[in-house]
Amino acid sequence: MESKVASRVLVLLDMNETLIYRKRERVKCGIPPNATGSKFLYLRPGYADLLYSLLSHPRAQVAVYSSMMTKNIEFVVDVMLKDKRLLPFKHAFTWFFGKKFNVRDPEGEKRTDTMRDLNLIWEDAACKGKYGPTNTVLIDNEARKVRSCPENAIVIDSFTASHLIERMPNNTYYMGELAQYMTGLLDGFSGDVRKQLKEKPFVVDQALYQTVDTAKSRKRATKDKQKVMYMKKTVQPKKSEEGEAAVSEKLKGMSLEDEKK
Repeated sequence: MESKVASRVLVLLDMNETLIYRKRERVKCGIPPNATGSKFLYLRPGYADLLYSLLSHPRAQVAVYSSMMTKNIEFVVDVMLKDKRLLPFKHAFTWFFGKKFNVRDPEGEKRTDTMRDLNLIWEDAACKGKYGPTNTVLIDNEARKVRSCPENAIVIDSFTASHLIERMPNNTYYMGELAQYMTGLLDGFSGDVRKQLKEKPFVVDQALYQTVDTAKSRKRATKDKQKVMYMKKTVQPKKSEEGEAAVSEKLKGMSLEDEKK
């Protein structure tokens, strides 16, 4: 019989520069902020894909883990949940671990620098006896903040002002890949996420990621990915070196045909 502790996975999501970009200064990028107030709020393209995949998964308990004040987390989450796919989860996304669940970073460059301390989360009444090192995943954009719990952390690329200004890299693709990765991790969970994270870490195709984030590029990225998957299945030469060359040549040919269209 599966133990109570191993039945679900606690997925902790950082906010600023992970799912959002929130600063006092408005970004001069031609993209209107998703919300304004004491700070300008921009949602990361593709954030809803990740949230939907997590909130709709029966094995995931989703929570926010941020150094922001709880009232600010609540405001941001309200803005996020305006996406029509996320509306049904308004009453399910209510676990917020804010400022008091962080500790001061003794090696931080600033006095305000903080670190994550998962022990504070696991000792909280909502988590005690249910979640611990074997069934907790933390998604954050700073390795510095999660260095006390690297075996439970997925460190992703930061979402910054330059992404908004340059429209790249392709955050929609990136977050879609993260959503698929987390779905696979949750589907395959068998008792210890640390083992899964170590054996199969999160990676993306940099060639597809480092493109302009537009509807056209997102469509092309999906098409290219499907081609690669198809070629891997159909091209099976005798020698590995010949195989790589064959795949490469066929993909080049297919890409040239696309450019002519």
